[in-house]
Amino acid sequence: MDKRYQVFVSSTYEDLKEERNEVMKALLEIDCIPTAMELFPAADEDSWSLIKRVIEECDYYVLIVGGRYGSVASDGIGYTEREYRYAVEQKKPHIVFLPENPVAIPVGKTDQDEQKRKKLDAFIECVKKDRHYKTWRNPYDLSGVVSRSISQLKKTHPTIGWVRADQISDEAKSEIMRLQSKVENLQDQLEKFKTSPLDDNDLAFGESSFTLTYIVNFNSSALRRYGEKGFKKIERQITFTWDEIFLAMASCLTVPLPVITSKNQMAKLCQRKDAEYIEELQEHHESEGTRLTSISLHPDTFVIIKIQFLTLGLIEEFSERPQLTDSKKILWRLTPKGMLYLSNLVTQKKSINGPVLSLSKFCNIH
Repeated sequence: MDKRYQVFVSSTYEDLKEERNEVMKALLEIDCIPTAMELFPAADEDSWSLIKRVIEECDYYVLIVGGRYGSVASDGIGYTEREYRYAVEQKKPHIVFLPENPVAIPVGKTDQDEQKRKKLDAFIECVKKDRHYKTWRNPYDLSGVVSRSISQLKKTHPTIGWVRADQISDEAKSEIMRLQSKVENLQDQLEKFKTSPLDDNDLAFGESSFTLTYIVNFNSSALRRYGEKGFKKIERQITFTWDEIFLAMASCLTVPLPVITSKNQMAKLCQRKDAEYIEELQEHHESEGTRLTSISLHPDTFVIIKIQFLTLGLIEEFSERPQLTDSKKILWRLTPKGMLYLSNLVTQKKSINGPVLSLSKFCNIH
């Protein structure tokens, strides 16, 4: 069956109208569906979500670089560069076309602003490191290079493509219907799992006890005088029920929060329950010139607690990548099952301990 491939064409607009027009015609001639920014101008942050979705749906990505850097977003990154970065991040088969002789570009089609010129130079250097680039001399030369390059990409990086619905065979249609039905059934099962009660015969939870290890960290001026690092750690074990641990952690996870927040909440739980021991320990060490600096959860303990609640389906872990950065932030939040269990747990505590259960002692975030 005949396939057509969707190609996202990215570039600055005003200075490359003719080049873009020739590229669009070349793509249509090789049975591709060109998608370009003039269909949804990338001039503001609101359109960025739409552009990302279109890039995700495309089979191939083409970047044409001329003599301008283009419009800049609020974070200082140009929209064209932002599109390129996102396509690379999504691992889209892509190719970049750079001007063969940038000096020959007419002044009216180049940036006069010094900062934008520097941004364009840096962007070009970044693209060259990618190695997926070719050069072009004029609009007609560019259309030919694009046509040949996309034809080659189809062979080296085959993708799904698009097929007319009336060209799908009856066998393929039946398979699509079967898979769609299977997906719907799995989604129903997933929804039931998310809100199903915990199984008493499953993993330990509730009133079952768990002995965790926390660490009391000291800073010793006395040790530093003798050339040592000046840090001292004392490990201490203490027993909680799984419900106590879950309340300390989950009462703050009704919204997504960094993992370190939950870790700190559990350390505070240890500090509250073992306050008498910690106070005595602190008084004993103060006479030696040693100062208590922090209470922290032992890393091995934290991993066990994390795996326990992930396996029970009470929390979920996900990463959040700020726009156009390589760093990821790991966050936790309650699943629907976790929210339900927290609600039931709080209701139970009300009936057992009195009319009101204050969660403030469990959730101490400022």
